[in-house]
Amino acid sequence: MSTGLALWLEHPGLGIASPLPIGGDLVHDLTMYPRTGLTAVLRPDTSEGAIPLWATPYGTRAHITAADGGNVFAGDVITAGVSRPEGGWRLQAADDISRMRAAEFSPRPGQYLVNAPTDLAGYIRALAAYVGVDLSVFGGGLGTVDPSRIDMAGYNAWALVEEQITATGLDVAVGGDGSLTVQPAPVLQPEPDRTVTVGERGTIVRYDLRMSRRYNRVVITHVCQADGQDDKHVDGVWEDRQTIAGVQSVGPRTYTSQVRVGADWWNDPAAHQAQADANAAALAVQVRGAAREAVIGCVPDPSIRVGETVQVTYLGGRTDRALLTGVEWPLMPGGEMMLAVSSPDPGWSEAIDAPLIERPSETLKRSRLARRRLAHAR
Repeated sequence: MSTGLALWLEHPGLGIASPLPIGGDLVHDLTMYPRTGLTAVLRPDTSEGAIPLWATPYGTRAHITAADGGNVFAGDVITAGVSRPEGGWRLQAADDISRMRAAEFSPRPGQYLVNAPTDLAGYIRALAAYVGVDLSVFGGGLGTVDPSRIDMAGYNAWALVEEQITATGLDVAVGGDGSLTVQPAPVLQPEPDRTVTVGERGTIVRYDLRMSRRYNRVVITHVCQADGQDDKHVDGVWEDRQTIAGVQSVGPRTYTSQVRVGADWWNDPAAHQAQADANAAALAVQVRGAAREAVIGCVPDPSIRVGETVQVTYLGGRTDRALLTGVEWPLMPGGEMMLAVSSPDPGWSEAIDAPLIERPSETLKRSRLARRRLAHAR
């Protein structure tokens, strides 16, 4: 099984090198920032034209390209090390969100961007320019942020971005070239983007399927701020009241968050209630419900992307539709690609607020039948 991935190292003063990995993986995870991380284990190379170990964390960028030449990853090498006699040369790199996370503001109150209200992409660009980070950000026109009301004291630059991602119900995707794109938060779609299956013609090597209880109530408190005025607060709420994971079935399990918003919210909090609830619903996509979660080992496919809807066929022909939340590609041929998938709604037949669920999942139907048989036997 070939991954079709190639590693390149680029140093501003030393040029470009293409070392041969002897291990490592590339991970893209929808549930964390930075979104993409690279670990590469290399055979030490002291030949002319190689980038020396000591230089790698100081300006070296790592690039991963696919067999067709397309960019899969670009980011700074953060750490490097070597151990002897058994070890290789290990590099760790992350996408450019790591640069924003490293930019910290002092605790002194009263630090503001002097900007008019802008969209989320414009806010990220303004913050990056303020802290001296070179970022390409696309997806303008989505979300409204009032930077003049957001005190940066005590935050790192990306924490400020995350706050406004939540406050606008949006998401930021990382491209293979290192650019960021503002977009709606990924959700489970009616039709899958791709399928993976077990069996002779399938690509699944192994899987570990779990059920876990997750949040069924999300509350985001929007702190509305205006010059010389006391803060006002708007709670955005999402609740699962229909499925077997809902608050009426198993009781509430609540996730809370707080974000700061500008004077337009302060002027008319009631008019923003619907937006506040929508923000909570968008955040619930990632933290909601009792989910079927699976870690799946597959034949590598560099084209797969987090946020896609995947139809998974398990042993016995049981099929489930899930959101792809994480991918791990091996750098070496012969390795497995690992997928992390989550079905945020367990497919309850009475789920009237889940239009994507046309019928209960085969897994749950069989489980309910087994419970009825057990009860009858007693």
